[in-house]
Amino acid sequence: MVQNSPAMDVIVKSPPRVNEWKRFRRVFLGRGVVVFGIVVIIIYFVVAIFAPLIAPYPPNIPDLPAALSSPGGDHWLGTDALGRDTLSRIIFGTRTALIIGLVVVSIAATVGIILGTLAGYYGGWTHNIIMRFIDALMSFP
Repeated sequence: MVQNSPAMDVIVKSPPRVNEWKRFRRVFLGRGVVVFGIVVIIIYFVVAIFAPLIAPYPPNIPDLPAALSSPGGDHWLGTDALGRDTLSRIIFGTRTALIIGLVVVSIAATVGIILGTLAGYYGGWTHNIIMRFIDALMSFP
């Protein structure tokens, strides 16, 4: 017969439940590089959305007397050969770059999800063929 000793009367409590979302946020946002990247992306979106309000000049209207002017008070980054303000063209270019980036990431994610699902579901030869194809693609810089 086993007798209960005082040491056996200790109640073992499970550790408190950790909210995974809060933990992820704490770890993810606790890194300075991540926060810096998020700030840059937010600034990029704001510039793309409010480009007509931010740009000092219209980006496509030539001003031949101001052609090839150097950076200064009127044109912060200078002008091109047709006199178009370089800063305005960069600001409006964020829209195009943002759209292209989002479309490319969407296409890559869709193809990746489909190929990953096929490789995971069928396995075997299908998995090997898909993985060798991806390895070949990744060998190019």
